[in-house]
Amino acid sequence: MWATDDTVSYEAIKDAFIKRKPLGDSIHRQLMNKFRTYMVVGGMPQAVDAYIAGKDFTQIDFVKRNILSLYEEDLYKYDSENNQRASIIFRTIPEQLENKNSHFKFSLIDKNARYQNYINAVNFVAESMIGNECIHVTKPEIALELFADRSNFKLYMGDTGLLVTQIMKSQDNVDENIYKSLIFGKLGINQGMIIENMVAQMLKASGHDLYFHEYRYTPSDESNEKKYEIDFLTVKNKKICPIEVKSSSYTSHKSFDYFVKKYQLKMQDRYIIYTKDLMQKDNILYIPIYMTMLV
Repeated sequence: MWATDDTVSYEAIKDAFIKRKPLGDSIHRQLMNKFRTYMVVGGMPQAVDAYIAGKDFTQIDFVKRNILSLYEEDLYKYDSENNQRASIIFRTIPEQLENKNSHFKFSLIDKNARYQNYINAVNFVAESMIGNECIHVTKPEIALELFADRSNFKLYMGDTGLLVTQIMKSQDNVDENIYKSLIFGKLGINQGMIIENMVAQMLKASGHDLYFHEYRYTPSDESNEKKYEIDFLTVKNKKICPIEVKSSSYTSHKSFDYFVKKYQLKMQDRYIIYTKDLMQKDNILYIPIYMTMLV
């Protein structure tokens, strides 16, 4: 929005978030269109400059492919002490995010790969800020880092626009219509991983460390214990703030409900981040993805 000289939208988004008021269908649709455009272009200066200059999406994709190539060259060059494992990890990020729950699996790199052999390479990717690491916590306590289980993690791309290009990298040239389909939410690829990556990027850019929590619970109407997950956990006003991400208008929140019953926590806010307008229901604040920056 800064790059396109839009000085109005951010204030409207912020005001709606503070007042807990929906923006209305028309404005929401316009903002989601702008947001999806940002999501596929990304925030890399060269890509944004190309967009502002009126380049088509095929040309913008070419710019991003060059950036990805430079990333891989740098990782390969500067990570010699890890035997170039960082560049291997970086290349597998899209495949990792397609896993169930996006958990990082070393077996996708090598069936004999082990966490202890790759941890320095993972740290290298995260510290280089080209990836965002999200760590599992064994207990949802306000001192989240004390309960960090670093062997169980997710690795997101630092820039979602680059992730989109990396997903499509197998094609020699990306047709303009593919990008437009993605912007309008009509492309038949796993948009859930792109939306989740975007939320991780926005939370990280807003100053949050990234954590998630897996837990087991037996619902009252069932006999077997099941595994559930809270996508992101953060702390506000010394209280846990759980965040769930939906890639559509879907509003189911069993994992939230069972989370509350299992732990009986004092919570600040509960957020479901999705693609529809702001709504409050069942003590949960549903916010459109473009409001993530205000959490």
